[in-house]
Amino acid sequence: LDAVADREGFLVAYPEGMGKRWNDGRPRLPREAPAVDDVSFLVDVVDHVAKVVPVDRDRVYVTGMSNGAMMSYRLAAERADVFAAVAGVAGGVTAATAATKVPPARPIPVLVLVGTADPLVPYGGGQVVVLGQRRGEVLSAQDSMRFFVARNGAAEVGATTDLEDPDQGDGTR
Repeated sequence: LDAVADREGFLVAYPEGMGKRWNDGRPRLPREAPAVDDVSFLVDVVDHVAKVVPVDRDRVYVTGMSNGAMMSYRLAAERADVFAAVAGVAGGVTAATAATKVPPARPIPVLVLVGTADPLVPYGGGQVVVLGQRRGEVLSAQDSMRFFVARNGAAEVGATTDLEDPDQGDGTR
């Protein structure tokens, strides 16, 4: 995002979770460090950056991939007062986020980008399995969107678009 940020005139920060993992609410494995309060940490990152440089608090966005997407959705559910919108890539709303009792601060735009053939985060929902280990449950792509539709008080789920693989030789799909 650096080149785009420079060209378009916005700030970008790249925080990192403890042990290269965000506490998105899913259970941790016994060998992992205890869960930390990443929601507060990420809000603190925004506050710190705002002390160093001018920040338009109405235009603070968050995005992430996989576990980062799940963390983004948690931030949207719990801290819509801080973040203007979120975009998650290859991640679903966790069961813990779906069970949140935090009342919505306001409606928040959410972009959900997922693959129907993702080998780790199931498009249809269920257990995330990494290296044969169950890593907690996520909602299906449709239910992830419905979760935010309901929280936002919207009438229906936004558009769903299936895309063809534009480059079948690049090792991704």
